[in-house]
Amino acid sequence: MLIQRGDEVRAPPAADAPSRRERMPDAITGVGGLLVAAIGVTTMVAWFLRVTPILRFGSLNPISFNTSLAFAVTGIALAVFASGWWPRAVQIAGVFDAVLFAVILAEYASGHGLGVDQLIAKAYIVGPHDVPGRPAVNTSACLVLVGVALLVWGPWRRRRRPVVLAAAASVIAVIAVAATFGYATGNPKAYGWTHVTAMAFVTALTMLVLAISLLSAAWRDSHARTAGLPRWLPMPAGGLALGLDAWLLIDGRAVAAGRISAATFTVAATALGLVLTAMVVLVVWVAQQAEGRRLAAVATAAQLANAEAAARESEHRLFQFLDVMPVGVFIASPGGQPYYASDDGERLLGKGVAPDVGSDELAEVYGAFQAGTDRQYPTDAVPIVRALLGHESHVDDMEIHRPDGSVVPLEVWGRPVRGAGGQVDYGIAAFADMSERNAREKTIAGQAALLELAHDAIFVRDLGSRIAYWNSGGEHTYGFTRAEAMDHVSHDLLRTQFPEPIADIEAAHPATSAERLCRAPGRGLRRPAG
Repeated sequence: MLIQRGDEVRAPPAADAPSRRERMPDAITGVGGLLVAAIGVTTMVAWFLRVTPILRFGSLNPISFNTSLAFAVTGIALAVFASGWWPRAVQIAGVFDAVLFAVILAEYASGHGLGVDQLIAKAYIVGPHDVPGRPAVNTSACLVLVGVALLVWGPWRRRRRPVVLAAAASVIAVIAVAATFGYATGNPKAYGWTHVTAMAFVTALTMLVLAISLLSAAWRDSHARTAGLPRWLPMPAGGLALGLDAWLLIDGRAVAAGRISAATFTVAATALGLVLTAMVVLVVWVAQQAEGRRLAAVATAAQLANAEAAARESEHRLFQFLDVMPVGVFIASPGGQPYYASDDGERLLGKGVAPDVGSDELAEVYGAFQAGTDRQYPTDAVPIVRALLGHESHVDDMEIHRPDGSVVPLEVWGRPVRGAGGQVDYGIAAFADMSERNAREKTIAGQAALLELAHDAIFVRDLGSRIAYWNSGGEHTYGFTRAEAMDHVSHDLLRTQFPEPIADIEAAHPATSAERLCRAPGRGLRRPAG
C-alpha cells in the first residue's frame, strides 16, 4: 500500500500484560484440564490394578477404560493449551475423541462390535446395563461433542469458534447434571438412555468438570476477540433450564409410578434449582465483565485516536522542518516504497512520491544514472537502498535525468532509521545539487591551466603562509618542484630576507603583510643546482 506523506502514524505501544482477571479463563481451563486428566489417569491405573471401588465409585456401573483414556488425553491437552506450551495439543485430542467415540456410536447403531471396546484393557467388571468394556451411549455422545469442539477450536483454524465450544459444553453439562441427579434420586432413566447402557457416576462428575473447562475456554476465546457480550452466553443457562424441564418430566413420571418418593423428588428438584440459579449468577457475572471490557475498549479507542492525532501532528511538523532545509530529503519504507519527499527533493528529482515502486525500480523511476554516462545507477549502490539494508553510504557520482530533459548532478548521503528493536523502519537519503560546485571547480581548473602557461613564478599561500599552489614558473625560477614546495612556509622554503622582523611586519600590517611578501620574490634565494 502506498503511504503518502502525513498519511501514516506509528502503531501504539503493545498493550500491557493481561491482568489477573483476564488470565482467569486460562486458569480455569488449565485447572479443569488437570483435574480431568487426573481422574482419567487414576481410573486407568485402577483398571490395571483391579481397584474396583474406584471404578464403581457412586454406582454399580464402572467407568470404561476407553472413557478413562479419553479423559486423560483431553485433560492433558486442555492444560497444555491453557499454559501456552503446545497449541496443537487440542487438535490431536479432538481427533482422538471424535474418531474413537464415533466408532463406538457406530457399534451401537449397527449392533456389532468393531474391536475397540477391550482393545487395551479387558473388562473384568460390567454394570447391570453395560456392554463389556463399551462406554455408554450418552458418554460417547458427550465425548464426540468434545472432539468436534476441540477440532473447531484448534489453532489450524484462522478464526476460532467459541460458539461451538459453548454449545458443546452446554449440552454436555445438561447430560452430566441429569445423570448426577439421577444417581442422587435413584432414577436410572436420568443416567441411562437405553436398556443396555448407562453413564457411570464418576463419568458424570468428570463430564461436569470438562463442561466447565470448555465454557471457560469459550470465554477466553471471546475475551481475546471482542469487547462485547459473547453471543453464546445464554446457551449454558438455557441448556440447563431445558435440562431441568426434561428432568422434572422424567422424575415426575417416576414419582407417579412409585419408583421414587415425593420427598426425594422435592430435594432433587431444589438442588437442581440451586444449580440453575448459580448458572444464572454466572451469566450475570460474565455479562458484567463483558460490559466492563466494552467500556475499557471505548476508553482505549479514544486514547488511540488521541495518540494518532498527536502522531499525525508531530509528523506534519517534522515534514514542515524538512521542507525548509537547503538539501533534498527522500524517505522510503521497507521494500523501497517511497514514503516522503521534501519540497527541495521533489525539485531535484523532478517528481515526488511515486506509487507502486520497489527497491529494484527506484533508479529507473527517478532517472538515476552514473555521472557522465548513460548507464543506470546500480540498484545495490543506491544510497536509499543501502540504507534500507542497514548500511550508511555516501556517493558523489550520481546524476538525475529529470522528465523535462535537464540533468542534475547530486551528492547523496544514505542512512537507516531503526526502531526500538534495532530493525530498519525506514531509509532516508539527503542529497545536494552539485551543479554550482562543479561549475566553480571547472572555473578554477581553467584558471589554474592559465597560470601554468605563465613563465613567471606564481604561488598561492594560505593565512598561515603555507604554500597551497605552485606553478611551473615557480619550479623554473626557484628550482623547487611542486611536490617539494607544497605545504611549506614560503619564507622558510625561499629563505626570504626581510627589512625588519616578520613578526613586527605582520603586527603592523596584518591585512597586507602577505601581499607585500608575495611582491618580493627576488629577495628569496634560488635553490642551488644539484
